[in-house]
Amino acid sequence: MATERTVKLFLDDEPAPFAEFAPPVKFLFDTTKLPDGPHPLRIVARSTSGVEGLRTITFEVRNGKRRVSGNRVD
Repeated sequence: MATERTVKLFLDDEPAPFAEFAPPVKFLFDTTKLPDGPHPLRIVARSTSGVEGLRTITFEVRNGKRRVSGNRVD
């Protein structure tokens, strides 16, 4: 029995994926919500025959300190 092809994305060793797509996959990833430092991105792809491929890519977030602009009201 054939299954759907899927690509699942996992972040920081979380057990549940934060996204799931049907291939081909292209996505934007907003790192401003992540703390600075290294983060592993685990990609699990499943073929129609059920074979899984796994790739882990570690990336570094360097957003720095957040700056707030505007007028201060005392």
